[in-house]
Amino acid sequence: MPLPAAFHWLSVLLLGLLDADPSYLSLLRNAVKDFLLGHLFIIVLAVILGWFANSPALKNALGKIPELLREPLRFLLLVLLVLPIATWGRYSAETERRIRGAEEARTKADRASASTVSELVATSVSYPASRLIILSEGIGKITTRTFDVVDNTYPAAKLRTLSVFVDLGNQAECDDNVLSGCIEDIVQEGKLEKDLRYFKKEHSLVGAAIKDRKPYYCPDLTNPAIDPACMKFHRAPAAGDPSFASVVCYPLTFVAQPNKPNARDTGPFAAICLDSKKKHAFDSEISVGPDRLWESISVQAGLLATLLYEFQQVRRTPALRKALECNQAVKKVDF
Repeated sequence: MPLPAAFHWLSVLLLGLLDADPSYLSLLRNAVKDFLLGHLFIIVLAVILGWFANSPALKNALGKIPELLREPLRFLLLVLLVLPIATWGRYSAETERRIRGAEEARTKADRASASTVSELVATSVSYPASRLIILSEGIGKITTRTFDVVDNTYPAAKLRTLSVFVDLGNQAECDDNVLSGCIEDIVQEGKLEKDLRYFKKEHSLVGAAIKDRKPYYCPDLTNPAIDPACMKFHRAPAAGDPSFASVVCYPLTFVAQPNKPNARDTGPFAAICLDSKKKHAFDSEISVGPDRLWESISVQAGLLATLLYEFQQVRRTPALRKALECNQAVKKVDF
């Protein structure tokens, strides 16, 4: 293309950009900014690669090497420079995917909470079974999204399951195998089959978190002596060895809502636990500085606490409680 023609078309392009809609220019500017920031490392490496491949220093160094080895060595050096570029591109794409996944999960958790509350408002308290179904579905959806938040935010932890527990009542009743007693794992995300369903408050890590009103983290269940929190964990003989190596439990407390300003402050009445097959899976998030793991799920935990409080109240409805006790057999566990 002749040089005058090239300048002509370049001027047409610039004039077109100047006359473009401001929103388009803003979008274009952000796209260029995102591209430069996201690929800055790759651009710098590409410049270094181009310079290094033709640098006098490389030629002098290769000149001292036998001719038979020069080309293979030159190829190896180029591969070592190209590899970080390819790896960085994949890392950036994976990181961006996980960030978006976590944000999308938070949004879906908020929507699930709002939808559940709306359905509860539209359902009479005279139908406890219907309200229990609505609450169970809502709690399940938020639990799934909370699992996605943690799994995308901390992939190195290799999260196995996230479980939500609620204290069903008097501990003495748990010893008599009555359904209203014990702590129940009402929903588990990750591994579909629950390890156990019922736990005693006095003999479990989740029970200790609720009873003592503080989180407990055991980094290595195979070596419980390394941390006092691990002593709170009790293996159930019938369940065998646990299929996870580290676990953390956070107690949940109901916070009064505008539609329930006079609700009784019960203190911790539920808990959320996360576990991993990896030893010391959550050390960097919990043991060093602020508890970043809790910070990442605190909003979703608050949504769960609101629904779990209502779930607990519905489960205590006399007619529903009696029906559940008659139709479900609770195995005595020492966990």
